[in-house]
Amino acid sequence: MERSVISFFISMVAIYVGYKNRYRIINLILKRRWLRRIAVAWVMQMPFFREKMVASIFSTPSKSMERV
Repeated sequence: MERSVISFFISMVAIYVGYKNRYRIINLILKRRWLRRIAVAWVMQMPFFREKMVASIFSTPSKSMERV
């Protein structure tokens, strides 16, 4: 019982510290070129992000704007 309480407490502290430093952690990860390439390729496989990215790059209206 005591071990699970300590484990839970340590997990909560780790989550809190990770949340407070999330941008610093992301910058450390994306500093590596090969990890940045993997991250961009992974995000571009998601239709929502890909449509938004392509729309902003080429200045085309998004699908939500066409319906209005």
